[in-house]
Amino acid sequence: IRMEQKERKTNEAPHNSVLDFNASWPLRFVYLGYLIGIWFGQRSTESFVISNNFSSMSYYLISRLVGIPVTALIYNLGKYFFAKIAGYKLIFVRFLGFLIDCTGEKKKVSFNIRNIRDVAAQYAPKDEDTKKNPSLLFAGGFIAEAILVVAILVIFLAVSIKANDRSAAKIAGYTLLFSALFGFVIPLYELLPFRQDKPTDRFNLLVTKSTEDKEAYNIVQINKKKERMGLDYLVPSFEDYESFYKARTLYGTYLSYLYASQLEKANQVLSEMRYLKKFYNDDDRYLEPSESIYLRYLIGDDAGADKIYLTRKSDDKKISRTPVLLSNYRVALEILGFITKNRDEIDKLNQQFKSAVESYKNPSNRVKKEKELYLAAYKDVAKKEEILHLPEFNF
Repeated sequence: IRMEQKERKTNEAPHNSVLDFNASWPLRFVYLGYLIGIWFGQRSTESFVISNNFSSMSYYLISRLVGIPVTALIYNLGKYFFAKIAGYKLIFVRFLGFLIDCTGEKKKVSFNIRNIRDVAAQYAPKDEDTKKNPSLLFAGGFIAEAILVVAILVIFLAVSIKANDRSAAKIAGYTLLFSALFGFVIPLYELLPFRQDKPTDRFNLLVTKSTEDKEAYNIVQINKKKERMGLDYLVPSFEDYESFYKARTLYGTYLSYLYASQLEKANQVLSEMRYLKKFYNDDDRYLEPSESIYLRYLIGDDAGADKIYLTRKSDDKKISRTPVLLSNYRVALEILGFITKNRDEIDKLNQQFKSAVESYKNPSNRVKKEKELYLAAYKDVAKKEEILHLPEFNF
């Protein structure tokens, strides 16, 4: 493992660029403005498109109910097709709370109400080849969308331009056109060159220009796959970690030091993650403070651990108590045991952790280590917090 921490002044911070600021909230107004503009544009066509046999409500509903889902499907099919060409494989698809896990020999489908608003499709390079170029993966959806736009324009011009007003051809042509225009909000989201809650395809193209950043992206995606399969993480070896994806590879380095009981080095990695916190989004910004809480409890600095937790935002507190990764369970256990002292939640967490561990067919060193650390944390909580009257827990 190679990671050299540079000595920095207290007030020093990473260099900022326009890509380092989350523009999700301002851009929501852009998308809303776009949809409102298309709606007014469609209304202006009603007088020469709608006939007595075709209601205006159908004209508006069809373009929305068909355009957006079909465009999303075409965009993602294009991404899937070009991902295969680039040597990438689908890991999972998350949609309306459902998760289709494609990491094993057979696909698994599960449902979690917490992810009801999350829509995502994740890919990783085949054969864990970190040298693959993901550019075609990011561009695949745009290529498919460009083909779709050309096809729709050709059909629209062929069908409706010379057709009589209020004819079936005119209605079909304009309905098709506005379906495409409403659906374009999907590629528009992916096209704008700004950072958002989730890394978009255009953003990924911009932040993976260098060879190291491409490799870092591949490591991040491979580790997502390994997390689902219960395998050991890949550990990076870069000269510096000051970029969107290289910063995210540091968690694997931290875990490797933690499992080797090299706590000082593990804490140094957390310090580096804290320094690079601007690169983390809502779905992973909790990792550094959560692990900092864990390390402080591990060395007996209960007051320091409590302080970190109590000064966090309410959303960050909640996610620290709600495991996403296997390594999150031990942190949640200590928070529930030492801070909130919630016996019922601890019992529930025990069963969840046990089920998670037992779901892996061939436990890796990572799974075995997390099992050891969780049991040690449980014994520590049971010893210090006798008020909970925790029974013996084992597997």
